[in-house]
Amino acid sequence: MAGRFRGPLIVTSLVLAGGVLIVAMCAGLIERKPVLTDADIVLARAKKALDRRDFPTAEKLARDALDKGTTIQGGAWIVSGEAIVQQGRFEEAVECFLQVVKLSKQPDRQAMAHALAGDVLARRLHRLGEAETHYRQALELEPNEDNARRGLITLLAAEGRRQVAEEILLSVIRDAKATEQHLFLLGNSEWVINSLSFKTREGDRKVQRQEFLERARQAVPDDPVPVIGLARLADVKNQSARAIELLESVLAADPDQYEAWAMLGQLLARTGDARRFLDWNSRVPESAEQDARTWFARATWAKHRNEERVGARCLWECLNRDPNHLAANLQLAQSLDRLGRSADANHFRRRAAQLSELVTLLRGLAGDPRFGEERTEQRVQRLVELNRQMGRAWEAVAWSMFVLRNNQDLQWPKKHLEDLRPYIEKKGTPRTIKLFTPLSRVDLSDLPAPQWADATTAAKPDTDPEKTAFGPIAFREDARATGLDFLYYSDAADPIEKSRLPETVGGGAGVIDFDGDGWPDLYLAQGSHKPVDPNQPTTRPLVKAPQTPPRDRLFRNTADGRFEDVTNQAGVLQTAYGQGVSVGDVNSDGFDDIHVANVGGNRLLINNGDGTYSDETEAAGIAGNQWSINGLLADLDGDGLPDLYVVNYLAGDNVFMPSCPPDASNGRPCFPGDFDAAQDRLYINTGDGGFRDMTQSSGIARPDGKGLGVIAADFDDDRRLDLFIANDTRANFLFQNRTGMTGKGVSLLETGMKSGLALSAEGEPEGCMGIAVGDVDGDGTLDLFITNYIGQSNTLYSLEQPDGPAPATGFFLDRTRSAGLFDNGFDLVGWGTEFLDADLDGDLDLLITNGHIAGHVREGERLEMPPLCYRNSGTGRFAVVPARQLGKYFAGNYIGRGLARLDWNNDGRQDAVITHLDAPLALLTNTTPRTGHRLVLRLVGTSSSRDAIGATVTARAGKRTWVTQLTAGDGYLVSNQKQLVIGTGTVNRLDAVSIRWPSGLDQDLGPVETDRTLKVIEGRKPLILGGKN
Repeated sequence: MAGRFRGPLIVTSLVLAGGVLIVAMCAGLIERKPVLTDADIVLARAKKALDRRDFPTAEKLARDALDKGTTIQGGAWIVSGEAIVQQGRFEEAVECFLQVVKLSKQPDRQAMAHALAGDVLARRLHRLGEAETHYRQALELEPNEDNARRGLITLLAAEGRRQVAEEILLSVIRDAKATEQHLFLLGNSEWVINSLSFKTREGDRKVQRQEFLERARQAVPDDPVPVIGLARLADVKNQSARAIELLESVLAADPDQYEAWAMLGQLLARTGDARRFLDWNSRVPESAEQDARTWFARATWAKHRNEERVGARCLWECLNRDPNHLAANLQLAQSLDRLGRSADANHFRRRAAQLSELVTLLRGLAGDPRFGEERTEQRVQRLVELNRQMGRAWEAVAWSMFVLRNNQDLQWPKKHLEDLRPYIEKKGTPRTIKLFTPLSRVDLSDLPAPQWADATTAAKPDTDPEKTAFGPIAFREDARATGLDFLYYSDAADPIEKSRLPETVGGGAGVIDFDGDGWPDLYLAQGSHKPVDPNQPTTRPLVKAPQTPPRDRLFRNTADGRFEDVTNQAGVLQTAYGQGVSVGDVNSDGFDDIHVANVGGNRLLINNGDGTYSDETEAAGIAGNQWSINGLLADLDGDGLPDLYVVNYLAGDNVFMPSCPPDASNGRPCFPGDFDAAQDRLYINTGDGGFRDMTQSSGIARPDGKGLGVIAADFDDDRRLDLFIANDTRANFLFQNRTGMTGKGVSLLETGMKSGLALSAEGEPEGCMGIAVGDVDGDGTLDLFITNYIGQSNTLYSLEQPDGPAPATGFFLDRTRSAGLFDNGFDLVGWGTEFLDADLDGDLDLLITNGHIAGHVREGERLEMPPLCYRNSGTGRFAVVPARQLGKYFAGNYIGRGLARLDWNNDGRQDAVITHLDAPLALLTNTTPRTGHRLVLRLVGTSSSRDAIGATVTARAGKRTWVTQLTAGDGYLVSNQKQLVIGTGTVNRLDAVSIRWPSGLDQDLGPVETDRTLKVIEGRKPLILGGKN
């Protein structure tokens, strides 16, 4: 629900000290003589005029003092220059300040004058190159000149030249003059500044960074450094082509800009353009070879060419230049795992985890509410500990001193300072002490360096083969026409500003065959008028209660193109604050039961087998009292009974507050960072109608999850169901199922970091929501697609199995860019998502529903957003299907949330149901005119759980193989129809179909004709349902 911006930390403003400091400096230049001359007295009057803001008088008196021969000439030129600045004559002001350089023989006075000239050149005249020259001249004269350091740091950060700024930042820290902002800038090199705030006599003057750089470019068209900053901003906005164009123009004008070389290499490597990247690589100057980003670009290219050993070497070289490069640490760990060097990989993985935690803490402490802006002693202490563990002694010392300035009685920062003293007292101690990095333990210089001669040897990029036999993919919105009249209830008084967090999540849908007639029905979770607990604090007056209390709804598929509301007949009386819906056969009686996740108190509805339901929550013991988002029913301990995993989101009594902090007079909308994470729960089915809470003993107890999505699937082919949890702004979890291996009952081991699923390829935790699972590239393994917050893109994790006998633990790689799934979702907030073969050509396509979060919509963003449909080319590469082709629904904008997959009319084409906020539910009927052949399988376990979650089907025809698995939880807030649809394209007869059941049984169905639905009971001959579809 909240997220990152592809690694960078977004900062509202960075302060550049200016006019206010000039007066203070001027005072230092006015030397106090025992006897003042008449000219000196005139200068004193000039300064008083300046203080009372009478600038013309101040200028005249300062000039008079100079004409009369004042003994304080430097001070007179400073006062004159400041008065002229305030009158808008900036060129003259610069000349006034530079007069001090000519007149003074003292380096500190000359340095001060250069700094003042730099300030005017930067913030008034926008001549950044000249400003940088004067700042650097000031530091050559006086390395500790504070105004020059502050000005240059701000200038370099605005220009996106953060590597150059690092040494200057360190000098400020070494002198114990660092502000929090300096520490934030140094702590995260990807920090992006949105605006600059200048201190002036009139108060702070804020200017957008984009505007500031554009002015600088206009002021001096030949100055390359503002263009570097504009390129960086374009990159952050995912405008890669624009960024490349800008950087190439920089290097054409000034080939010595090594940071531009490094940035350009990264962008070209991501595009996969062999000619342009290899041309860049052949021309990289020696100065750019020392930039870590140059080597990271090469590592990206090596990955594109599948040169694992070369890529690992490039990442190692990158870290030798910057051991704090988060993405390089993470990717090198993954690469070493694939090279069979897991012991070495662990060192880099540990550092990546530390860096990721550090960046998240810095974001929160810098004021980003998505990551928790509360400034507690414990959070800063953790910041100090992380810096110390990673060998960043100076930053650990600076943060310790920051804490002591606020509370001198604390002992732990004093202990850190004492322990770190030997390191910081040693002359030349770098920012990062190598002894504390993996580089002190792992030497990869024996791996091959890149040897790329020209583009002819480059791997050819995947091309999308032309497919004309099937399609075009199209859907028709049929909710109203079929009788599905449902609107998720919300109390929100103002959908943009006043929504409380639970009102932004939405309600789910469960696809269920509650009457066993073979036609999918729908259970829809409903919102509520009131907070869960009337005593909970809320500052917003309640909206008038509706005449009829909102209730969950059950719609029966009548098998004749309609749905009928049978809520009352079925005895469904649920009025809780509904979120996600899970469907499963809890008691193995052949009838689908329902679990509804609510905000405070979940419900378990048991199917009586006669078309009615009984609420058996209390008897089952699974109600809970937390904010539950979703759950899933699947057999996790291998006893044949479905267990229950519940994903809980945020904890605390104030989740229904419309603004935060709760006691603020003019608060802002609440964010996930304002609340602690709620612990997920695991309930094991005891087989007698009850469940046993195994949260603590099973291994799922984690302190900081904030989960929104969950999947149960067998990722490592060991016939045990693993669990993937998509977390919001925190590292994702992968619980590998070790049940039966430990002798301690159900046992789940968290392996998110090792598996590659915890973070993005950049090493960042993302704002994850929905999950789609399936084999998108045809390699026989399950891939995961995760929807994320705006400015992040969604993420495709591709499962790569190591060589050797199965089962073996594979590794997930972030393949988002190479799959073509990065760009279109970048400016959207993604929620529900599903893989489905829309045209039945044999390759999984992709649906996503999008919509922003009320109260979180910023300038330039929108609340309602369009849905997306991607078509799979057949190689695991995707292209967006145009909305005009897809149908009228896709031309609209919505606040989309849940998305479930089903075939509601049993025609063999996969349909979808989408829930919205403040808009009716949508039923998307697949109307694709030309589709391929298909095989539909409905599996029933006997020794395995009746729902058969985890059963894997393999179908073969000629050289083509399809692998699909029945999973639970995929989508967002939903439960899909429990059937497998295998599109086979032109194949009308499969040579072999086999099922790998969770119980251990391997069942061979032999050759199978397509275009039919088979019901397969574990170990028995399949039944053909209804003949051909």
